Amino acid sequence: MSHQNKDASQKVKSSQKFFEGYAKRKEHEEFKMDLNNFKSMIEKEGLSSASAIKLQNSMSLCWRKHIKDLDMDLGKFLMKV
Repeated sequence: MSHQNKDASQKVKSSQKFFEGYAKRKEHEEFKMDLNNFKSMIEKEGLSSASAIKLQNSMSLCWRKHIKDLDMDLGKFLMKV
């Protein structure tokens, strides 16, 4: 592999790492925003069965997505190392 190809490959890998890091930060920010929204809703309306179910469903969906998308990518990466 030529020096230029190595540089280009390193730039692509660096860009991929940056994007993956950005995607994870964005997902975490969305998660925190959802929690703050639930907190505000519970402070205004009080804790009810409906709000508890809504929170549970949201958390379950978030964790399933996190495990399916982010953790699977981590596992694939670790298998290559």
